[in-house]
Amino acid sequence: MRNSFQVWLTYSLLLVLSVPWYWHWIPGANVTLFGMPRWAVSALVGSALVSCYTAWLLNAPWPGEQADGDRS
Repeated sequence: MRNSFQVWLTYSLLLVLSVPWYWHWIPGANVTLFGMPRWAVSALVGSALVSCYTAWLLNAPWPGEQADGDRS
């Protein structure tokens, strides 16, 4: 089982990246990158990272679950 604090800390950091509420304080936030404002690119990348991290966490067996090779 992964450390619960580490999981929540990672989710918190990814949330800060994904929700661009703070971008209006950053100069040049509306400069385009790939044809979109930087804050939009940040939101898309952050959302993709949250999805990948969640899939990686759920890839491990749950407590009480047996792996395929452990059945007797």
